[in-house]
Amino acid sequence: MADFLTLDILIVLTFLAIIVACPTYALYGISRSRPSARPLPGIAHGVGGWLLLFVATIVLSIVMLILETLNLYQVLSSMGSWNVGLLCPTVVVVMLYIYCTYLIVWVRKPFIVKHIVVVLWVVGPIATLLLAFIAGTDINYSALIRSAIYATVWTAYFGLSKRVACTYGTPAVENILAMARKLAEAQAHVAKVKAEEAKKQKK
Repeated sequence: MADFLTLDILIVLTFLAIIVACPTYALYGISRSRPSARPLPGIAHGVGGWLLLFVATIVLSIVMLILETLNLYQVLSSMGSWNVGLLCPTVVVVMLYIYCTYLIVWVRKPFIVKHIVVVLWVVGPIATLLLAFIAGTDINYSALIRSAIYATVWTAYFGLSKRVACTYGTPAVENILAMARKLAEAQAHVAKVKAEEAKKQKK
């Protein structure tokens, strides 16, 4: 562990953390000016918590893509085999990530959940398979599994999160309201039963 955490690596990690944290915090500040679609009392809403972490992972992905492309450019340029067409996949993926970020930060509509889920799978497992097919290379199963796990986890989050439902007004809000009503009715029933029992004891 000590050999891994050298000074150079710590500097790189610190630099990476800063260039990810600054845009993420700026996006968080912007998102606070956009009211949630269906805020409910007692339930977290707005771009915060796990949703803000998701934004940070998008920013990190964009940064890593740019750094990897710059590294690829240096290697291929030194070999004299650089082609501008190699930038196309990176540009497409970065634009899709930016689109995702725009939806999360600025838009407060139910449709964004479906759009984000589609983008997650397109830039993840589907892109990995397509690039391998187009380039005629072996599939990078490690990258495929990582991207599939990432897409699956966040797909589940966007489908189940109360914060997401309240922030973007998805149909799940109605389920939350129904559960809240049932809970309130159950609590009222319990209170009524206790009151009746108390009266009986007094008599």
